[in-house]
Amino acid sequence: MKFGHDGKLASTGRDKVTKLWDQNGGLQKQFEAFGDLGLKVAITHDGAKVFAGDWAGTVKGWAAADGKVLIAADTNPKTVAEQVEIAKVAVAAAEAKVKPMADALAAAKANVDKANAELAPFQKAVTDAQNAANTAKAVADQGKVAADTTAAGAANAQTVAAAKQVTATALQEAAAKVQAAATATPVNGELKNQAKKTADIAKAATDELAVANKAVADAQIAAKAATDKVPVLQKAAIDAAAPITQAQKAVADQTAARKPVFDAHATATAGLNAANAEVAAAKAKLDKLTTKPAAASPPAPAQVTAAPSPTPVQVPVKK
Repeated sequence: MKFGHDGKLASTGRDKVTKLWDQNGGLQKQFEAFGDLGLKVAITHDGAKVFAGDWAGTVKGWAAADGKVLIAADTNPKTVAEQVEIAKVAVAAAEAKVKPMADALAAAKANVDKANAELAPFQKAVTDAQNAANTAKAVADQGKVAADTTAAGAANAQTVAAAKQVTATALQEAAAKVQAAATATPVNGELKNQAKKTADIAKAATDELAVANKAVADAQIAAKAATDKVPVLQKAAIDAAAPITQAQKAVADQTAARKPVFDAHATATAGLNAANAEVAAAKAKLDKLTTKPAAASPPAPAQVTAAPSPTPVQVPVKK
């Protein structure tokens, strides 16, 4: 045990756990446990950090406020050979986890495939219902277009018939006047011929009017039939859309019933990924211990430069 300047107490011991207590003996913080019996503990003068060591020689330091590990050191490190053996054991242990995880994932995948096969008819029912609803709506839309088209045709036929009515009436009145004049002057052969021609023209206009009136009647019958079909087709489209919701609910219910299967597959996938990651990490650690550093290149031989030839000295000769 060790008291801090603020009266707090730090302790460690046989339970391998280092603890921080207040002045009244209340537990304030419990730190990460050691692998062996706790032997020594210390607290900084400001009470911000706690340090402790265990029987195996591990030393740890924590932040008193949140328990975050600040330092972890081994005062009795193993030799490289021992570390290599430990790393090999770790690789083997990690690799041993992979096959069970892979088998579990394969089984989960088979269950997922089975679940998807069971869901397929329900999903197809949704697609079929949507296609049927789309077809019914397209037919209803076409029926509305046909009703509008036939109504426009009936209106146009009425316009044509009205124009022919005006023409026929005018020609009939003209023919009657010419005929009256011809009757009043029976000796006028030319007027008699003109009366006949005018009567023929008026009759032709009357015949055309009859045809136009029949066209109006036919167009109105067709327009009414097309218009009467519109609400029937629209109701059929609404009725065709109703099964979509039911089919979608069936898919949702069936999918929910198989949720444990999909969850198990996700868990198995995560487990295999974790196992593979553990193997990779263990192998990386082993490689780091067993890979020798590249030998340094020998230094390049020193370049020897020849000394420059001395400049000859001119010695004066006495005469």
